Amino acid sequence: MPRKKKNLYCKYSQEDVEQAVAEYSSKTLTLRQASEKYGVPRSTISYKRLGHRSLNATAGKPVLIPLDVEEETVTQAVNASTILGLSKHQMMIKAGQVCKKLKIHNPFKNGIPGNDWFRGLKHRHPTMTTRKPAKLSSSKARLDKATVDEYFVKLEDILKQNAITDPGHIWNMDEKGVSLEHKPTSVIARKGSRSIPGRVSNSRENITIVAAINADGGKIPPLVIVKGKTDRSMQAYGTDEGPDGAIYTFQSNAWMEDVLGEKWFADVFIKNIGPCRPQILIMDQHKSHEVIGLLEKARQEEILIFVMPSHSSHFLQPLDKGVFGLLKKKL
Repeated sequence: MPRKKKNLYCKYSQEDVEQAVAEYSSKTLTLRQASEKYGVPRSTISYKRLGHRSLNATAGKPVLIPLDVEEETVTQAVNASTILGLSKHQMMIKAGQVCKKLKIHNPFKNGIPGNDWFRGLKHRHPTMTTRKPAKLSSSKARLDKATVDEYFVKLEDILKQNAITDPGHIWNMDEKGVSLEHKPTSVIARKGSRSIPGRVSNSRENITIVAAINADGGKIPPLVIVKGKTDRSMQAYGTDEGPDGAIYTFQSNAWMEDVLGEKWFADVFIKNIGPCRPQILIMDQHKSHEVIGLLEKARQEEILIFVMPSHSSHFLQPLDKGVFGLLKKKL
């Protein structure tokens, strides 16, 4: 859609509108004088005086999401920034999910709002803004001792502050993508040969396994995500022969996403950790875990979310070392 210039956006307040309409209605000022004094367009003053637009109506199109729901969503996003930062795009996805959940018809492309909606959201909620997070190294090799020491000091502090002493209440969650293409076994060959053919399947599909273990050696049933759009997509995977208690679901990319993250937390994690509270869940900073719905549910259930430093899962992630690492060797 055509873009307005920055200086054409509404810059007058609701109080300016009310004063302009009042003074024009009482004939204290003419329409032109009221417009120039308060910076409100003459058409706006005229429409509101004649009742064509409510005096309390805001500029622009009516908002799609109810303001109370929108306020709660923004509050959750702002509060989540201290744990897991929510990007602009993820906020747009969240708005699309809210519209879908409330069955609100919207004109957004693919059900996800764009930049115009986000600009309006910032205008309606001036306490919300976007900030660049602290720049961290993208190289895993740069994980230094100071970062690791700080991580464990913070973890110890949060455990002491919340009196979490039972190792069975300290959980770690991670996900692992598994390729359905098997690796050929080693064969005998002439020493020094480099290219040895091996027969494998032509499958390029992946499944994702979401697992959680605790510091006492306990585990909960995994969530297995396969590629597909309906329940029929799971029929070819032999789910009856899977791990005991495993839960299966589907997603178009067979990869973890916001909705599935919330589903795993509510339907798998909470139902399998017992009634004792508080407990703590340690996660990495993979973007798929950055869901404000999960964080809000965790707050309601008295589950503390603790995040590992960026690019440290190869060193600090227990599931990578003790479970998925061994699984990878077996595949």
